[in-house]
Amino acid sequence: MVRYFRLATCVGLLLVACLLIGLWIRSHTSADRLHGCIYGRKSFLLGSKQGRVVFLYFKSHGHANWWKWETRSYPVDDELSFPGGDPRRRDSIAGFSTINNPIYYVMRPTYQRPDGTTVMMLGAATATLRGSGVILPYWFLVLSATLLSGMLMLRRPWQFSIRTLLIAVTLSATVFGFVAILDQ
Repeated sequence: MVRYFRLATCVGLLLVACLLIGLWIRSHTSADRLHGCIYGRKSFLLGSKQGRVVFLYFKSHGHANWWKWETRSYPVDDELSFPGGDPRRRDSIAGFSTINNPIYYVMRPTYQRPDGTTVMMLGAATATLRGSGVILPYWFLVLSATLLSGMLMLRRPWQFSIRTLLIAVTLSATVFGFVAILDQ
């Protein structure tokens, strides 16, 4: 029974990896997001844009229906796509980053009237989401799902002999020793 459960989990993880690859490709032309209210005024936002996934948890403000469960899609270069070019986002190496109190565009800052004139709405088009989150690259999510599936396919993935454990500890101590010597 455990064997079949492990096999089903491996197949499920490989399917998740394939779906993530499809979303990764789509994220370069379309910015998608799913947001909703979890409980009370606590809400979340899950976004996909330009090869990255955004997980954001925040305290909602405004009307209770404002953060109802829904999905949205915009072109990547649209100002309503999330996350935008926010200076509060801290980029780091390899596509990982954090985001705190991001700016969220509620409506377009310019409005085109039927007569052809353009109206600029200053300050009314944005809101600040009071929360924080992480931005993860798709390659990391695909690699994690694939490696986890591969680890589950091993016959006995978490059983080691004492000899193997002692060799691993000796090698890691040697590497840490060389790092300590080079660091001085």
